[in-house]
Amino acid sequence: MKVSVIIPTYNAASTLRRAIDSVTSQSLQDLEIIAVDDGSSDDTFAILEELAAGDPRVRPIRLPHNGGSYAARNRAIEESRGEWIFVLDADDWYAPGRLERMVDVAERHGADMVADDQFLYDATLDRVIDRALLPFANGATERPLDTCEYLQNTITGVMRFDYGLLKPGIRRAFLLEQKLRYDDAYRNGADFGFYLDILMAGGRVWLLQEAMYYYTQPVGTVSHRPSRTERLRYDYAGMRAMTDRLLARHAQRLRAEEAELLARRSRSITAYGRYLELREEMRQRQFGQAVGLSLRHPEVIPFVLRAVGRSISTRMTPKRGAAA
Repeated sequence: MKVSVIIPTYNAASTLRRAIDSVTSQSLQDLEIIAVDDGSSDDTFAILEELAAGDPRVRPIRLPHNGGSYAARNRAIEESRGEWIFVLDADDWYAPGRLERMVDVAERHGADMVADDQFLYDATLDRVIDRALLPFANGATERPLDTCEYLQNTITGVMRFDYGLLKPGIRRAFLLEQKLRYDDAYRNGADFGFYLDILMAGGRVWLLQEAMYYYTQPVGTVSHRPSRTERLRYDYAGMRAMTDRLLARHAQRLRAEEAELLARRSRSITAYGRYLELREEMRQRQFGQAVGLSLRHPEVIPFVLRAVGRSISTRMTPKRGAAA
């Protein structure tokens, strides 16, 4: 079997059919879909059973309790049989032809992981509002990604798009050989650590300029409305602890510049968490507390300025390739 698509699901009844339909309609048909229901309380598993009855490539798994999306992905990896494992979140979807194109690029370059650009979808407005990656230099359509560039693009709250949000395809044999899995002790940010582990294990990673993945923004950058409330509960303390663990684990192999970038990410996670506290206090008109937080933690000020700049840019800049 060529591809296993793994889908962690939790209370995703409203979007699950769209996600799975985007896989079953791919031009590459030699695939399986391993959808892991992570303790949903809605009709998610009933929908999975219905879809599986109509297409034996859909393989539903039901977990007894909610362990988080990374535990669900790890279970799906263990159950997978494809040469390539592709990630899909239950409220996102694929463009037609995505799997065939990405497998072709990965196998042509001997890659262990391949990722593409993304259409950024604002669920409240029901439309694509931008793309994730900046255009590649010299008109390239595909290029390698190394550890330093990856870390440069994972500084929380600073980068236009965090490369920890990439949705890749990964060579299954590489994961098995290196014994790599998501760190499911954390609820947020383990994608970042998983991809870093792949790079540090010598994985060859390629990026595609084409946008073929539709990513539902947790909070729409135009509507400023949440897509699903459970996606907003970020554990920034946990994200920093995980980043610090990665720094310690890879300290002997990281170059000095890479180690500093990882340390910078750790510091930025804390500052960004405080900025979000400030933003919430402003939203609730608790101006005195907001001013006090700014005075105690001036590191939040750059985040405020960036947010203002991004808001102005979003309203004034024509969007690249916005397709729905």
